[in-house]
Amino acid sequence: MTIRYFTVDASGGLAAMSQARWHRILSRKESLSEYAGRDLKWVEVVVEVERRSIRRVLRVLPIRTNFDSTGRADMMRRDAVALERISRSYKPPTTENLVRQLELDANYFWVLAETHWRKLSELLRVSVDDLKSALYHEPDDH
Repeated sequence: MTIRYFTVDASGGLAAMSQARWHRILSRKESLSEYAGRDLKWVEVVVEVERRSIRRVLRVLPIRTNFDSTGRADMMRRDAVALERISRSYKPPTTENLVRQLELDANYFWVLAETHWRKLSELLRVSVDDLKSALYHEPDDH
């Protein structure tokens, strides 16, 4: 099993990013000055591999990461949002709580366009259907 990372560039296209670089960015050892004060859309794809060939797509997770004014990942903000998302999941489903959960999700996740699905399919050499079936979604409690 391995994880592949892809970022959305300024033109809306996808570009592969190594695990090592993504780790440096998330650990704030590397900055992305072009995203200073903005957010970056990226896709995490968990795949099962055999001899470098993808056997199966296990999960597709499109996420946003915010960057501070220096271009470093804003981990304090990311952690605060993650903690609030977790705590909200245990609160009663009032209108206020449900609206806030939607706001938090909208600021954390993003929706892939068909062009993104096709590009991921091309880069990973798997079908669009296989990718879409692995799109992460919150488990239903009902």
